[in-house]
Amino acid sequence: GSNHDGHQYVEEAYNQGIRLFVVEKEVVGLDGASVLKVASSIKALQQIASYHRSLFDYPVLGITGSTGKTIVKEWLATMLSQSYQVVKSPKSYNSQVGVPLSVWQMSENDNLGIFESGISKTGEMANLETIIKPTIGIFTNIGEAHNEGFDSKIEKAEEKALLFKDCKKVIYSKSDIVIENALFKNLGDKGKLIGWTAEKLEQNILRISFGEHVINLRLKFKEPYFIENAIHCAVAMKELGLDENVIQSGLNNLPAVK
Repeated sequence: GSNHDGHQYVEEAYNQGIRLFVVEKEVVGLDGASVLKVASSIKALQQIASYHRSLFDYPVLGITGSTGKTIVKEWLATMLSQSYQVVKSPKSYNSQVGVPLSVWQMSENDNLGIFESGISKTGEMANLETIIKPTIGIFTNIGEAHNEGFDSKIEKAEEKALLFKDCKKVIYSKSDIVIENALFKNLGDKGKLIGWTAEKLEQNILRISFGEHVINLRLKFKEPYFIENAIHCAVAMKELGLDENVIQSGLNNLPAVK
């Protein structure tokens, strides 16, 4: 990183038994170790993770947005764990280093991946897209977070939308025209866009419409922020083919997220 140099810890790691190193500088005194010298150790990590991702063909959900990424990921993982063996990003591992570390966990014992992706400037999402290669996308929202790396909200939305360029479908709130325009610009196929709308029927019950589907769900939240996140989860589950009763049961038991 900008404030630390990992080469400082090579000797310590070697003394603890590590015998495989990827480095950018010459290192000495590592008898019996394998050392791979590269121009960028982060890029090497990303390329290795990208190759690892290519070994698996089960569905992978990629999540990005200004806020809500970790909550949507954790809630979905909980709700889908009854139907799938889920591998997911730990905590908020969504950076240039966190994403490859997350994807590295994929194994043949899993049959669904859920990974979040965060960026702070242009040029970053293309790297993460090649690692996650999501088949289904969720664009949570677009707000003011991390504005300093972008010239405008539109630019930020378009950069984040790059995560979904090869997705079969992308879920988002149809009320956000900035997100919709960014997705259409990057995907070029409105048939892939799963924009949802929500209508309040009575207290805590919403009618959610998207594509050819209309589902009625009871939500225990009053805060718009949590409602939006819960709807993203519900729509994703429906798009994966799960029954409305299964979705409602999952919503009834959503955990608190640290």
